[in-house]
Amino acid sequence: MLDDLVAVSGPSNQLSFFVNNNDAQGTMTVATPAGFYPSSWWSTDPKLVAAYIDTDQFLDVAYTHDAARTDDLGIGVWRGQGSPSIRRTTFLMTTRTGVPALPSFYDMDGDGGLDLITVDKTNNAAVAHYYTFGQFWYNMQDGAGVLCQSGQAVSAASADLNADSRGDFAVATANPNKVEVWLNTGVDRFGSLATYALPSAPQQVLLADLNKDSYPDMVVLLANGNVTIFPHTGQSGAGRYGTPQVLPVGPTPGPLRMADVDNDTYQDLYVACAGNDKVYILRNVGRPLATKRTAQLAGTYIYPNPATSVVRVTRPANLVGPLTDSLFDATGRQVLQQVIASTGTLLVSQLPRGIYTLKVNHVTGVSTSRLVLQ
Repeated sequence: MLDDLVAVSGPSNQLSFFVNNNDAQGTMTVATPAGFYPSSWWSTDPKLVAAYIDTDQFLDVAYTHDAARTDDLGIGVWRGQGSPSIRRTTFLMTTRTGVPALPSFYDMDGDGGLDLITVDKTNNAAVAHYYTFGQFWYNMQDGAGVLCQSGQAVSAASADLNADSRGDFAVATANPNKVEVWLNTGVDRFGSLATYALPSAPQQVLLADLNKDSYPDMVVLLANGNVTIFPHTGQSGAGRYGTPQVLPVGPTPGPLRMADVDNDTYQDLYVACAGNDKVYILRNVGRPLATKRTAQLAGTYIYPNPATSVVRVTRPANLVGPLTDSLFDATGRQVLQQVIASTGTLLVSQLPRGIYTLKVNHVTGVSTSRLVLQ
């Protein structure tokens, strides 16, 4: 199964989709017409992100829209409906000042659909637009966001930072340059603020487990051409993130992305830099970035692999206690989690075909396996 391509262009007024022809030459065919908007809706510098927002097998698309009309500063969402059909379902007005921030996705409410995380620059807040009944909904009065303590909100991301099965917030701000981490204290109310200083203005913040210790590390792209990686220590409070690792990229860096580019099951980083027209790939070589490394769990086994509808997880007889099986897609997004008491079965027939990573967690360690669904 080969990937398709989606591209957005503001000056040419096009949002275009290309279907992979699955040939040796890597050719693609345009799947949808260009020019979804009238000329008055052109974007100056649109940015694009793709994700499996709902529970079907089709990839969805969200992009920032920064037209000259102030009431058009927001994010458009297009829902995939199978090749080659795709339709616009939502337009979210996220700010009346400045350019909309690149969105990210996380299942904040545990309903299986991805919620949209972005920055409301007008209210200087990080917000979660909850995906419900095929639409995104947001009401700041309902507690679905956090107001930044100080500075100008630039970027936001969400993940479960303290293993309580709730989505927490990381918000990058400028003037002062920092990241604010807010924990979900229940019913989408946020508190327990911890702040991490940055040496330069941030452009983007991401949360992802880079070293397979089950804790999300924090990655910040800086305007000075550096990527800063804060390792999750497994601790609480301000000590949750340790001394950062700083990696240089290039001038005028663009959006930061994650993918397993070398097929070793670790998420790598890559960023395009407009200042020198280069793409920088930061390979994750498997050395732990966090100060706490979880022991490897021996003796677990998954079969069949490749699988179609069912995956079975076995364990050695001397391994007692519950196992938590977590399945992640190629982008690092968790798509399935299940706690099993002994030998367990995972139902995967509803998932898109592709390559996944299966983590089996036990109090004594973690095992990681590559799983292919076909």
